[in-house]
Amino acid sequence: MKIRTLLVDDSPETLETLSLMYASHPQFEVVGAVHTVSEAVGFLKEKAVELVSIDIQLRFGSGFQLCAHVHEYYPEVFITMCSVEGRDLYQTLAYQNGAHHFLTKPITRRDIDDLVMRYTDFRHRVHESETHRSHDEVWIGQILADLLHQRDG
Repeated sequence: MKIRTLLVDDSPETLETLSLMYASHPQFEVVGAVHTVSEAVGFLKEKAVELVSIDIQLRFGSGFQLCAHVHEYYPEVFITMCSVEGRDLYQTLAYQNGAHHFLTKPITRRDIDDLVMRYTDFRHRVHESETHRSHDEVWIGQILADLLHQRDG
């Protein structure tokens, strides 16, 4: 199954290049390409995605703010931040706002391959967390049932 991907970049040329690059990789399906934070937020309300690629510097809003929004409201979505600026400060801010990965432009095929590996690791961690939470809920339910049975019995 392909990774349903939303691309967010205010440059039409960059968005086209990213779309072609992601779409040419067998693991990705580009389901949306938008230019602004508000377009991205609207898209996420309407369609499910598994990965969002966000440019840091957007003309109408901050990529960091969008990253924080996605992290808070869509915690199951993998977030990668992109920028021509690969300085440590930008990477640190990206991770502080909820990014799972950072790519410095120009992005290469090797970067996309690495992104797939990081996304796969993320998915495994999410699945393990959900499995543990499910087991914990069953265990807690059993304890509560036993306590109620002891109290009533």
